Amino acid sequence: MIFNAMLCQPSEIKCNSESIYEEKIDGGRACVKIKNNKVRIEGRSGNNWTHKFPYIVEELKDYDDCILDGEIAVRDNGSCNFSKFQKRVQTDNKTIINIRAKTIPATFFIFDILERNGDDLRDCKLIERKKILRDFIKNTNHVHLLEYYSTPDFLLTISHKIEGIVQKNIYSKYLEGVRSWSWIKYKFKKEIEAEVIDFEIQPKGVTLTLKNNQRVVWNGNNVKEKVENLMKKGCFKVLIECHSITKSGKMREPVFKKVMQ
Repeated sequence: MIFNAMLCQPSEIKCNSESIYEEKIDGGRACVKIKNNKVRIEGRSGNNWTHKFPYIVEELKDYDDCILDGEIAVRDNGSCNFSKFQKRVQTDNKTIINIRAKTIPATFFIFDILERNGDDLRDCKLIERKKILRDFIKNTNHVHLLEYYSTPDFLLTISHKIEGIVQKNIYSKYLEGVRSWSWIKYKFKKEIEAEVIDFEIQPKGVTLTLKNNQRVVWNGNNVKEKVENLMKKGCFKVLIECHSITKSGKMREPVFKKVMQ
């Protein structure tokens, strides 16, 4: 069974009695496939992440055969830290992976199930799939069932700590590869396209200088080579996430997300 994630439409939250509300986890979308006690973790692009998250694999291997949908993230003082998540996925060095598994612990937040013991559950109502998850997923150190709420009230009280809210219709089927209006997302954090005009090489990546003279760090494998190739065109654009914009136009707590195509 090939996995294509069901996606959310960006929109304002519109409260109604046929919806549930979840925290929008700021990490990496992940599909977990368990068969005969063997676990495979795939990123949204299909990349094999299994070896990158050994503790998650260990805590899932004894479950029934199933296909789970969720998000892998790193919690830091109650909030998801996307930069630390990137450190977990941007290395294939086994020694570094083992060190970071201990020093930068990641959690798999499960919010949906597509298959269990060979039964295709995609046509079941969301609220039925949630009940199936609740009946057999147990929270452990690195595997959590994502909480959901009948109203967004609680999530709004912690808006300073979370990326946003996802609203889902309780009767929705799982529509693979579809950006559906049955699921909508509202982000508290802002995403800004910014032009890169210069960069400075650092031991673990580069520091990008943006057109507004702000600087943001991009860490990871082969980043220096990527930036050098992009800068051959003179400049390039990146997507930056921040909590807010000051009156002077500066981004608060900017975090590099990706290069814009």
